[in-house]
Amino acid sequence: MDFLLHLTPQRTVSTLSPGAELLFGKGAASLVGKTVEALFPDLDLGGTKAPGGIDWKTVGQITTPTGVPCEVRQTSLPDGSALLNLHAQPGVCTLCAERFLTSVLAESEDAILYLDPEERVTIFNRGAEKLYGWKAEEILGKPVEVLVPEERRDELPELTRAVHEDGRVLNYRTVRRRRDGTEINVVISRTAMRDPEGHFVGTSVIIRDVTADVQARRQIQHSEKMAAVGQLAAGIAHELGTPLNVISGTAELLETEAATGDELTEGLHTIRTQAETCRRLLRSLMDYARRPRFELTDLDLNASVEETIRLLQRLLERQHIRVDTRLEPGLPAIQADANQVEQVLMNIFMNAWQAMPGGGSLTITTHSVPKANEVQIEITDTGHGIAPEHLSQIFNPFFTTKGPGGGTGLGLAVCDQIVTAHGGRIVATSEPGRGTTFSVSFPIGAPAIATTTRGDA
Repeated sequence: MDFLLHLTPQRTVSTLSPGAELLFGKGAASLVGKTVEALFPDLDLGGTKAPGGIDWKTVGQITTPTGVPCEVRQTSLPDGSALLNLHAQPGVCTLCAERFLTSVLAESEDAILYLDPEERVTIFNRGAEKLYGWKAEEILGKPVEVLVPEERRDELPELTRAVHEDGRVLNYRTVRRRRDGTEINVVISRTAMRDPEGHFVGTSVIIRDVTADVQARRQIQHSEKMAAVGQLAAGIAHELGTPLNVISGTAELLETEAATGDELTEGLHTIRTQAETCRRLLRSLMDYARRPRFELTDLDLNASVEETIRLLQRLLERQHIRVDTRLEPGLPAIQADANQVEQVLMNIFMNAWQAMPGGGSLTITTHSVPKANEVQIEITDTGHGIAPEHLSQIFNPFFTTKGPGGGTGLGLAVCDQIVTAHGGRIVATSEPGRGTTFSVSFPIGAPAIATTTRGDA
């Protein structure tokens, strides 16, 4: 079997014949541009040129990176370039292909699995170990369902059916979970494997992590949406700001001229306070839609917690709310905007205060999570809690369960935007009648600040 390489006058590889990359265990793209000396350091082409035309000169013997012995022959071309012919023994293609596929299987960044007919895992490559966080020896021989979240296992029968009936499933998008519980977005392709007689002998599975792509698309979509919100907010503020000022100012003027305590005075006061509510809503909308500006510093999260508690201490004490802090000593610093982080804490603390009108307790815990390279703060109240049907919506803009005048529904949405822009996460768990816990995580070190999280106002 012969394989050809075309060399430029500078003795770099310009093209390869089909299959030649099997000799090197690498794709053609990684070979083009390499010098022949780099590929074959032990090969001495000498300074002489082989005859032109179809005459070939044997210049040596080599063993390729995949362990295949070859005889090397050379011929020169009129333009100063040359052809190298690598002559391998018959049957070497099978050997090359096996070694090439073994190399691909071992080094692929994608997770590659092989399932036997009973869907037990018999191959679990390094890419799979990296993706899932499990070692091969912990997975081999086990049913593939151990790698699938329980709530997603109803997908397996359909995937198996499609593979048996259609021979393959391509680019199936779903969610899987790492060993540490982290959810990942993946694309799965499955192909039926059959023996020469056509009998089904197993399934090859390729799984690609597309979490970053999904997050990027969501980020773009969210940025576009918030840009539209910003434009809308600016237009509303411009159109309504002046009339609201006129209404409020006129009501205040009439209120000073009216008799104290009569119904007219009370009505004018209501007009003025409701106009202020409208202005507050416009300000909140503008704050939410405006692109955040960050001034990153080394921030001690414990100090931010203590400062926010100090600002709210009297308010909490008047409502008989006991504060219990459990702050980890020596908590690693985070790179964050101090004002933005304190705004997040202030919003969550105020939500807790509003949830406990009859008093209660507020527990704040900080701790580091070395495996995830992050620090976490948990804020737990003993308030009325959040109904399950509302919990998934609390970070949506304008969603609120408070009565008229009780809130704009933007406080937690702003918190989510700030935390996400710092590369962190904010989640809430709650049990009606027993209280709510907000968990906020920030990465240790410099975050990838998402300055386009919200659109320009």
